[in-house]
Amino acid sequence: MRPLFFLYIFCFSITGFSQRTDHAIDSLFNSYFTNGTFNGSALVIKDNQIIYQKALGYATSNKQTQLSIHSKFLMGSIYKEFPAVAIMQLVENNKLTINQSIHKILPELPQWSAKITIKHLLQYSSGLPKVNWKHYFSNQIIPTDKSLFEDIKNVSKLKFTPGSDYLYTNMSPVLLIKIIEKVTKLSFEEYLTKNMLNPYQIEGIKIKDQFPFLDKENMAMPFNKDFKDDPYKVAIKNELISSNVNGLYLWLKKLDDFEIISKESMRFLSQKANKETHTQAPLGSCSWKNNDINIHHHHGSSGNFECLVTRDKTNNIFVILLTNQKNRNLFEITNKILNN
Repeated sequence: MRPLFFLYIFCFSITGFSQRTDHAIDSLFNSYFTNGTFNGSALVIKDNQIIYQKALGYATSNKQTQLSIHSKFLMGSIYKEFPAVAIMQLVENNKLTINQSIHKILPELPQWSAKITIKHLLQYSSGLPKVNWKHYFSNQIIPTDKSLFEDIKNVSKLKFTPGSDYLYTNMSPVLLIKIIEKVTKLSFEEYLTKNMLNPYQIEGIKIKDQFPFLDKENMAMPFNKDFKDDPYKVAIKNELISSNVNGLYLWLKKLDDFEIISKESMRFLSQKANKETHTQAPLGSCSWKNNDINIHHHHGSSGNFECLVTRDKTNNIFVILLTNQKNRNLFEITNKILNN
């Protein structure tokens, strides 16, 4: 993945945003939409001004419902930022330490957990395996938060010694969320709402109970290029975080301006387990320059949901792209916008 570029901004309410367009950007998105390679919602902000905000295409595969700028999409792996930030809030409040063993917090885990620290979970260097999604979907079993935790407890041996290698796995955020719930005695949804969304007036982000969604209000539904609905079923509530473009803009803005956690915590969450280009930090990819965040971008996908959020803080620009029909071109589109 190529690094991208972005912005600084704001003291006005996101609810006051109007739909504005830049002609060149509008032409770009219309071209992708006409070619059938973009169906989603986009927000571009530069120098504190919205220069483009528009939804193009359909919220449902039957083309009966149009997308709007209020439509919410699952954000895929971008959701991992939320438990990571929550962990750092608890560290700042002296409720946790980065290098403590997770076995002391979750003693029901096997003995291998004594060698895993919170830092290992954050940086995907714990040695835990990937989730066996094939087992669930090929056997028509609906994965849940509970079943994933049981899978972790049934891990007999780690893939490698914690801290010695890197393996991107959903088991890491599952355990981080368990730790947050154990320490705070709140559900993750309650913690997220009370400590990150409400205090910083971040609207447009919501946890869903399951997919397919029970509550479909303002939800985009995922479908493929043939307009066939995604067939999978999941009930992993803590991973099903949805957002519209404004919600993710606000999250990125508040986070990268060090309002939610400190600069020191953000610098830690920007660190990768190693310097190989394929590895991810807890924040996706977040580079620094002159003691400040330079570029922060994070890509996520879940079925045909695909999202890319980018902030070039040095050059004062945000690009937020959400789609419910994956075309694997969001980096390409973002780079064209940033190089315009």
